[in-house]
Amino acid sequence: VLRFYRGLLPEMVGNVPTRTAMYAGKDWASRHLEALGYPKSCVREFLAGMFSGVPEAVATTPFQVVKIRMQNKDLVKHYANDMDCLVKVLSEEGALALFNGLQTTVFRNSIWNAVYFGAISVMSDFRQESREGVAEQLQRLATGLGSGILATCFNAPFDVAKSRIQQSKSGPNRRTTFGILLDILQQEGARALYKGFTPKAWRMGVGGAVSF
Repeated sequence: VLRFYRGLLPEMVGNVPTRTAMYAGKDWASRHLEALGYPKSCVREFLAGMFSGVPEAVATTPFQVVKIRMQNKDLVKHYANDMDCLVKVLSEEGALALFNGLQTTVFRNSIWNAVYFGAISVMSDFRQESREGVAEQLQRLATGLGSGILATCFNAPFDVAKSRIQQSKSGPNRRTTFGILLDILQQEGARALYKGFTPKAWRMGVGGAVSF
């Protein structure tokens, strides 16, 4: 049973700086776009969300590297626990290894955030504001859930590519994100770009519902 929880600690610990960076980045971008004359709209939310993926990716990548290593069945034998994994990555591969896959993570997070916040804005326009209490909360949960699942449809291939990069012990990966995606497409087919999509979509959908 404990195998289902491999990599849980870095995911939990990293959630605080990750979410803080994302919302701080979105707030900063929203304020600057407003100052440039962009009123609150789907477009502004989309652009602000896209920008927020950059600081979020910088904050989350080290935690993601440790999590992916701990969840890889071939590498987990090399590490006693999450902290041991962190120490060995630093001592054997160097500090830069903790940012392996940063470029791909930026793409993944920026796309998800842009679609999520953009969809939230569109769906909110159709919400019945007159609803109160439980009905309002259910409506908000449904909006967040739908937006989270929709966003995952667009960023799932980048998440697959990110995991492929971060589970490698060969040091910082010099290959481009789109080069890796092309290799997966050519060697394994389009379906491989959406491996693990169902649990991922539900996880991000529920997270989106709770966040909203």
